[in-house]
Amino acid sequence: MNLKKIIPVLLILLTAVSCRNSQTVLLPAVTGNAGDVILVLDESYWKSAVGEEFRKILEADQVGLPQPEPLFNVMQIPHDAFGNVFKSQRNILVAKISPDFKEPKIIVQKDLWAKPQIVLNIVANSDSSMVKLLRDNQVRLVNYLQNMERKRLMDNYKKNQQLNLKLKLEKEHHVELTIPNGYRLAVDSSNFVWLNQDMGDVVQGVLIYFYPYTDKNTFTLDYLMKKRDQFVKEYVPGEIKGSYMTTEHEFKPVLTEYKIKGLGIVAQLRGLWKMKDGISMGGPFVSLSVIDVKRDRIVTVEGFVFAPGKTKMNLVRQVEAVIYSLKINDQSQTE
Repeated sequence: MNLKKIIPVLLILLTAVSCRNSQTVLLPAVTGNAGDVILVLDESYWKSAVGEEFRKILEADQVGLPQPEPLFNVMQIPHDAFGNVFKSQRNILVAKISPDFKEPKIIVQKDLWAKPQIVLNIVANSDSSMVKLLRDNQVRLVNYLQNMERKRLMDNYKKNQQLNLKLKLEKEHHVELTIPNGYRLAVDSSNFVWLNQDMGDVVQGVLIYFYPYTDKNTFTLDYLMKKRDQFVKEYVPGEIKGSYMTTEHEFKPVLTEYKIKGLGIVAQLRGLWKMKDGISMGGPFVSLSVIDVKRDRIVTVEGFVFAPGKTKMNLVRQVEAVIYSLKINDQSQTE
């Protein structure tokens, strides 16, 4: 073995790896506000059916809010204006239409020019194939962006979490949540926990409640609403004696089911809450209900917001980041 020949090669490889790692480490932090999206798309397409499809998807109203608010705040810029000043943005969609592309596709890149960043390259060979690609993948596109926004918050909360509350939930209730600084324990019973963050004109709450799993039809809208109303009536009083939180039944919540690794099937509710027989109060809530297989029970975690006169999209994102951190002791071993 000729060491004189091998050592220079190793040095080159180590240098290349070091440079690559240094580039990753030295990436700037992302810029922009939560929900901001840069769409790199030339003006002619922005004013055509292609642009209309992008707007339908990205600027659709978020379900479960008391007033219309778009999913994302979209800024469209043409390709020739997409310079360094925009490349540090948190969410970037680069859309290109050219006959050179063999097939329409979406290519995902992470931390390309900044971190934590997501860049979605959306390519097609014609206007019609681009519109079809967008229509076929609208849920996927929204999920990419929403999940990335949630992950940013969750990672930040992990750095600034209340370990005492985390350990208490694990020890006494066999659930794990990442609770950021600012929340306090308002109620703690054997089957219900209320964590509250009161910032004067904005209140964010996290509710956790448990009940026996006795029916395979548990994950129905009516049943989940009934259980929610039962718990919040008992444990979440209003400011006036005899008043209590309830679900807004006139505008029923939206139920969505999907699977999350480590939890199994999850039932998500998005809806509105209000105070019954009290001061006019209300706002949005989002809840996740899962089966705790080991303990034969349903675990529901909910985030709710009270912010009169304010936009609520990002406040809801913040409580979502808490409830989506849910883990159940020993759940992964039972799947």
